[in-house]
Amino acid sequence: MYKGINIDKKGRCAHYNKFEDIVSFQFPNDSAFYPCHKCYEAIHHHTDHK
Repeated sequence: MYKGINIDKKGRCAHYNKFEDIVSFQFPNDSAFYPCHKCYEAIHHHTDHK
């Protein structure tokens, strides 16, 4: 599963959305992948890190 804020078809998010920003991270204790640490924090800690 892939989670994030405003993810496009290439996996870029609201925080990192330049042409070369195509990565994914998996954080401990979570089976989902995220485009960046800010998306992970926003989803899990209900904070906005734009």
